[in-house]
Amino acid sequence: MKMTFIPPKPYATIIKNLLISIYCFIAILLVGVFFLSDNYKAWAGKIEQGTASWYSENEELDVRAKWGGYTKNGEKFDDTKMTCAMPKVEQLNKWYLVTNINNGKTVKVWANDTGSFKKLGRVVDLSKSAFAKIADLDKGLISVRVVDISK
Repeated sequence: MKMTFIPPKPYATIIKNLLISIYCFIAILLVGVFFLSDNYKAWAGKIEQGTASWYSENEELDVRAKWGGYTKNGEKFDDTKMTCAMPKVEQLNKWYLVTNINNGKTVKVWANDTGSFKKLGRVVDLSKSAFAKIADLDKGLISVRVVDISK
């Protein structure tokens, strides 16, 4: 004689509701992972990939005298700080996470300047010290991923 267990009606309802809750939790989890992932940020336009360069004071060309030593947002230029220049004015006064695609190193930088380097195919211009954190200064140009991490 084969015996099968048939739960009483109240238990069947509990099990049914538990399964529905689990399915909802999984759906919410998947949606959450998507919105927190780099895929969502790329879809939302918060990630740029391209080439990065670095800039510093240049005594030979007297660049500092040319623009008074101040950045676009009025801060005093200091190539020892973790700063960067972005192509558009709308990108100023935000924090960015710049990742060297070749070695995975990252640096958090403050955008306090703009530049006309976009026409040269670059997405960001890092200060000398910020560039040195993720690559050798002798490289000059590196492939990067730039993520807007401002809130």
